[in-house]
Amino acid sequence: MRFLHGETGFFSKESILEGLKEGVTIELIGTQKRCQKIKRVCAELERVLGHRVGAEVFLTPENAQGFSAHYDYVDVFILQLEGKKLWKIWDIYKPFPLEGMANIYSTEKPDPIYEVVLNPGDFLYLPRGYVHEACTLDEYSLHLSVGAIVYTWVDLIQEMVKDEPMLRRALPIGLLQSEKKEKIDASSLEMVKGVLQDPEKIAAAVQNLQYRFQDERLDSNAQGFETVCIQKELSNDAFFKKREGMSCSLVVSDEEAKLHVGEDVVCCPAHTASTLQYIMDAEKFSIGMLPNTLTESGKMALMRSLIRAGLIVANVS
Repeated sequence: MRFLHGETGFFSKESILEGLKEGVTIELIGTQKRCQKIKRVCAELERVLGHRVGAEVFLTPENAQGFSAHYDYVDVFILQLEGKKLWKIWDIYKPFPLEGMANIYSTEKPDPIYEVVLNPGDFLYLPRGYVHEACTLDEYSLHLSVGAIVYTWVDLIQEMVKDEPMLRRALPIGLLQSEKKEKIDASSLEMVKGVLQDPEKIAAAVQNLQYRFQDERLDSNAQGFETVCIQKELSNDAFFKKREGMSCSLVVSDEEAKLHVGEDVVCCPAHTASTLQYIMDAEKFSIGMLPNTLTESGKMALMRSLIRAGLIVANVS
């Protein structure tokens, strides 16, 4: 099992070709950051799934294998691009593994429950936790692996408890030594129970994960030239629409309404929430059609902010 990793450096053409001759698998990590088409696929999956998505490309020479039998901590979508690859999947399951859990399966395996050769254009879905392996036969293989890096209940619970100073204390001295029998005091356990049952803390933790997701998610829409060339006066009856494929979400608190647009955040007063929601839902609209929760000048200012953020485009017929 040999890999030629190219995440942090460059390789000469000669070294790549030599590696392929020796049966090395070339793994290109983070291709959603390098290829706009792959980025758009990943961004759309993020919009649909509500979880982070990344992509890798694997080039394996003939009669070779990259990873031995293992399971992944991400849900994986495999698209065969060139050549062929044989995939084997076993009825051996690690329930919902997390990042960092050992994933190599080295014990004896029964016959696989599913065995398939992927040809160019074929698609395979691998749920996280299922043991699998893949190898080439008499020709090379090039495939795209798109992984959904899911947020879990563990992430939510961590968000809930991390702001409790008493739960950030060190564990009692000697607790982790096998010869010690000291137990965690009941008051600490009651504190954990109280945090996990507090509706306000649950809501705050969900909101924090929403912010985190918006900060980490991909934006498939590069800002166009028109987003910075805004007319000083916008026509009250001109039509606008949300940019096609643009990912956005609205998070409202008592103080403000935050519209997450790709990697940007447009912060507005809380009373603009209904107007922002209208803009997100409308197929097309004019400034005159916006809810009268804002003044005319306020509507104009909001429109300029959303155009700069790349959310909406003007001059819709």
